Amino acid sequence: MFQILHRIESLSVSLSSEAMLTVGIILAGAGLFVWLGGLKWHFASSLLSGIFAGIVCTCFTVSQYQVQAFGITAVICALLAGVFRKRSLVFVAALIVVFSGLFISALPALNASNDWQMPAIPEKPEGALRYPAQDTFLILKDLLFFMASMIGTHIKSLNAAPFVALSIIGVSILAAGFFLARLVCAIGAAMLGTFFVFSGMTVLLLQKGSMPFTGIYSKPVAFQTIIISMVIFGSVCGFILCPFGHRKPDRENKNTEKKNDLN
Repeated sequence: MFQILHRIESLSVSLSSEAMLTVGIILAGAGLFVWLGGLKWHFASSLLSGIFAGIVCTCFTVSQYQVQAFGITAVICALLAGVFRKRSLVFVAALIVVFSGLFISALPALNASNDWQMPAIPEKPEGALRYPAQDTFLILKDLLFFMASMIGTHIKSLNAAPFVALSIIGVSILAAGFFLARLVCAIGAAMLGTFFVFSGMTVLLLQKGSMPFTGIYSKPVAFQTIIISMVIFGSVCGFILCPFGHRKPDRENKNTEKKNDLN
């Protein structure tokens, strides 16, 4: 897997700076809102929930249907998140934990695999140093679906033990959402926001010519510490600063109080 990520790092220097900046800023900015205030910013939370669910769905979809699966799943999940509002983050928390566990379980096989070929990259226009913005967006889309397909293939090859264990954990998180809804939702928002902040920052670092994947592989403990710290900090901020629900004032009670004051 590292060889593929290294090739992506090498390719990124020839992609459109404008397109990379646009994608990176949107992802990191939206993720920042959800990371620190996911219980308040319902619209951003529902959009990012749908996008994340769409990405997960593409991991287990046949390649030629990935775009359709992503679009349908993203729209449906975003709408459901908009309807259920903050409490939908309980399902997001369960989904992130389960998928992260499956990814970690498949990571050794992913790192040992060398039989993957990157999707075909179009030729740059003659004399151009970088791809135009339109081609860059298409390349980023192809790389995203390619990585999702590769991860999904290795996850599906796992034995039953990780699926059973993570299913129990996922159900436990859903159950905890009934009794500790605000806490679980705050954690879910922090994890969702962290994922998109990290994704956006990765795109921005690639645009600058940095090598974020090489850095992660060289210092995995530091990377894990940063991710865990971000989730904890975001959870605390969301739990303390963002109200979970407001009761609308009862107009009749207000009118009654006013009459009593007049009398």
